[in-house]
Amino acid sequence: MFIILFKSINTHSNELNNIINSFSFLNFDYKISEFNTYKTNMYISQKKNIQEDTLSKLSKEIKILDESINIYNKGINFFFSKFKFNFINKSSNYNCAFKIDNPFLVSNKPKKFFGCIKKLDNHKDEIYCLIKLKNGNFATGSGDGLVLIWDDYLLNLSLTIHAHKGGVNALNEMTNNKNILLTGGNDSTIQFWDINDDYNNIKKLILSGPIVNIFVITNEIFSCFSNNLLTLWSIEKYEKIFEEEINDIYTLEYLSDNIFAAGMEDTSINIFNIFDTKMLYKKKLEGSSDIISCIKKIDEKYIISGNYDGDLIVWDLIKLELFFSIKKAHLYKINFIIKLNDGLFATCSNDKTIKIWNLHKRVNILTFFEAHEKTINNLIQLNNGMLVSSGKDSLIKIWN
Repeated sequence: MFIILFKSINTHSNELNNIINSFSFLNFDYKISEFNTYKTNMYISQKKNIQEDTLSKLSKEIKILDESINIYNKGINFFFSKFKFNFINKSSNYNCAFKIDNPFLVSNKPKKFFGCIKKLDNHKDEIYCLIKLKNGNFATGSGDGLVLIWDDYLLNLSLTIHAHKGGVNALNEMTNNKNILLTGGNDSTIQFWDINDDYNNIKKLILSGPIVNIFVITNEIFSCFSNNLLTLWSIEKYEKIFEEEINDIYTLEYLSDNIFAAGMEDTSINIFNIFDTKMLYKKKLEGSSDIISCIKKIDEKYIISGNYDGDLIVWDLIKLELFFSIKKAHLYKINFIIKLNDGLFATCSNDKTIKIWNLHKRVNILTFFEAHEKTINNLIQLNNGMLVSSGKDSLIKIWN
């Protein structure tokens, strides 16, 4: 069901404004042929006789809406851009709102709509990592060596950290007796920043190669992957307590309770406990058509992965088998998966799209086409429900 509200935004259109206010909104199925211009005109005419030229203008905009909904079948994002152009712009006589299932109303005061509401361009190189902090703010790390802290309410830059001499590849946060931001870079270092002390740098670890990932295991232990070595460290003494060499890995994700999932060169996913070296790689998930590019835990029973072919695959961890897959969920490699509110998921890809999924129904419910100018690397969801994306174009975008 589509819910549409038209409302005059010009002071000289009081007559039409009063008419439309009298019946609030029009709702109709997306097969707009059942709700044609003639029916619309008749409905409005019954409310009050209005000038013929005013009715004609509204009739033309209804026809534009008809065309726009046909375009929806070819791509919802293209629909939104056309819809916005025809109805929510300075030259239009009427304002209009659209949403699937849940209407939002547009008044004389500007409202947010599905789409990008803000673009942040403070980074000067590709953004490799993006995390939400426990205080609600978010942080980004880039090839420019900077870590930027962003205010989640004002959606603006809060702090700049000159973190690494090379690119910043990994970010994470852990809470011990302090809230600490961990950053890993191409300069083979892990830096530690005290969040509660204006991100004061409190420690630096030097490793043997570029830092690819940083994982928080407990409040006392963190892990990193560098130079084919998966290591565990004590945050209290900043000492390495475990090390295991792992080759041919394309992606690595920490699940829980010392359990990792690794996307391997042979297209499988290997599940292992880092402390149980005798069982290393004994649990294997097979069935992907290409190399796994990202992994996300759904719950204790399922994980979801994306691959270089653009497929989404849900795996059963109990039965150690492929549960179901969505072929060509994206045109190209899937880079990141996040779990959203209400049981939904979001994915981003080399095809420059962001997609929202209902995995229970196994359907894509919303797509943002050309969301970035280049590859999209990361997604997070803020506490207010909005999405944040970052990518190769060095941009950060906020999505309503």
